[in-house]
Amino acid sequence: MKRAIPRFLRGIIVPMLTPCREDGSLHDEGIRALIRHFKSLGFISGVFVRSGVGQMYTFTVAEIKHMIDVAVQEAAGEIPILAGAAGEYDGNPAHRPEPKRYVEQTIELVSYAAEKGCPAAVIVLPSALRREKERPLSETAYNYFARVSEKAEIPLVAYQPPAFSQRYRMTPSLLRKIVGLKMVRAMKYSVTERKQFAAMAEVVRGTDFALICGIEEFYLEALSFGAVGVIAGGCNTHPEIIYAIQRAHHDGNQKAAAAAQEALLKAIRAFGRLDWPTAAIAYLSRKIPGINPFARTEARCYDPKIIDPLERALDEVIAPYRTQTKEP
Repeated sequence: MKRAIPRFLRGIIVPMLTPCREDGSLHDEGIRALIRHFKSLGFISGVFVRSGVGQMYTFTVAEIKHMIDVAVQEAAGEIPILAGAAGEYDGNPAHRPEPKRYVEQTIELVSYAAEKGCPAAVIVLPSALRREKERPLSETAYNYFARVSEKAEIPLVAYQPPAFSQRYRMTPSLLRKIVGLKMVRAMKYSVTERKQFAAMAEVVRGTDFALICGIEEFYLEALSFGAVGVIAGGCNTHPEIIYAIQRAHHDGNQKAAAAAQEALLKAIRAFGRLDWPTAAIAYLSRKIPGINPFARTEARCYDPKIIDPLERALDEVIAPYRTQTKEP
């Protein structure tokens, strides 16, 4: 009998920005403030901490555990916390970690997330790992997921970030094998190419594997292919618009869906060429008490004069959607 896809793997899942102090260290009160905000919206299905837009490549195992602790405590069982649980890796291929250590750290973090009450853990396709001797790279990736799945006590979400190394990207053949692993129950797939997304959707059609859209501007199309949710940066700053797309699609209201899609594109354009995580955390610091305007990015913080026009533009496009808080 096919299992139902749990709510924390459907709908609007926020890949949480990571609030920091001016020196780049974690800001606990900022994390708590964001969690409280997401709870208050009423339509957020889950919060993914140590995400891509949250600078996932910059954290140590100790920092990741601390982030999980703070988020789970503040969530208080009222909103699911999905933990980014891949091992330490700074994203630079020249700095790839020792493979055994990376896998062990991943297993350790997945186990920690389970112990703390997270319903799922997210692990990135393993670009941190070199190809194993005399084996195709896809086999290295599969072996990684298989080893983690064997030890996992909670569902795992595979994650292909946007602009990901071509050599490490998911393929239909690799996904078919991964779907067969007991604890890998979902994938965040960050592409905007219809043909690629459709190929993955075909692999999981008729199963209880959750295919999750990873790029917000593609969400409406992804829903038509069978995506069951979205994990994208804009879920932090303008989730109301993304939720409106989802709701209109479920209601069969194509006119409303198209209008919300156009609003979404305006929201995205409001950021212009600004570094998105830096600008987004600065914007949220103006809306949510307790958040500092600092990100763990090279830019770290923008001059308020740069954020002023962003705030005006984003507020204007979000305003009509701020009352839409009921799940379809």
